[in-house]
Order: sequence, then structure tokens, then C-alpha cells
Amino acid sequence: MTTNTAPETRSAEELLAELLQNQKKATRNTRIASFANIVLVVVLLVAAVTLVPKAVALIARMQTTLAEIDTLTQEASAVAENANTIAANALELSDGAGELISNALELSGGASEMIGNANEMIGNANRVITQNTDAVTEAVQKLNGVDFAKLNEAITNLNNVVRPLSEFFQKFT
Repeated sequence: MTTNTAPETRSAEELLAELLQNQKKATRNTRIASFANIVLVVVLLVAAVTLVPKAVALIARMQTTLAEIDTLTQEASAVAENANTIAANALELSDGAGELISNALELSGGASEMIGNANEMIGNANRVITQNTDAVTEAVQKLNGVDFAKLNEAITNLNNVVRPLSEFFQKFT
């Protein structure tokens, strides 16, 4: 074997040896790349197996919380409607009570009956106010029962889970 490395002067045996050496390097590099791809797939599978159930559970908790908020909003709306009804009834009752008092002064003979009617109207007004106050109190208690800190925590957790997934999938677009 000669030490001259020019391709024209090398023998076929030297060229084959060099070709074999280059092929071994290429095979080794292919194996390394294949191993790296396998490791990457395993890491992605492990990440998917651990993150996807957590994301699904978090989404389920958020849906439950949103449903509760929706229910509370509907109840608060009903309470507001009840409060408006109470106010309207109170105005009607006060107008009626004022009329009763006027009539009582004009009609001295039926004064006792009118006072009884006024007392009955006031009693009815008190019952209506008490019933609606109970509904308002119940709605306020339900609003106070909402754990907004947990809701905010759930939203933050969902954001923390979804952001890396979003960044990961953006790399493929």
C-alpha cells in the first residue's frame, strides 16, 4: 500500500476500504439519530400520558365551576326580580294604606273596619317582604359560597397546562 492519497493513484482495495469506513460512519450516525428519535418519542409519550389526564380533569372542574356560576347568576337575577316585585308591592301597599287612612278619616262610621283592613294589608306586606327577604338572603349566601380563589386557581392551572401544549403544537404549524 502506498501513502499517496490522490484518488487516481489509489488502488481499488484502498478505495473500497475508505468506502467501507465511510459506510460504517454513516451507519453509526444513522443509529445515533434513530436512538435520539426513539428517546424523543418516549419523552413525548410520557408527557402526553401525564399531562393529558390532568388537563382533562382541570377542564372538567372548570366546567363544573362555570355551571355553578351560571346557576348563581340565574338565582341572583331571580332575586333581583323578586326585589323589584317587593318594591312594587310595597308601593302598592303604601298607596292602599294611604287611601285607607283617607277613607277612615272621611267615613267615621267605618273607621274601625278600615283600620282592620289597613292592618291586614300591612300584615300582607310584611309577609311578602319577609318571603322575598328570605329569597334574597338565600341568594346572597349562595354567592358567598362560591370559592373564587379556587376558581382563579383552576383557571391559572389550566393556563399553565395549555400554554406549553400550545407552544409545542405551534412548532408543527
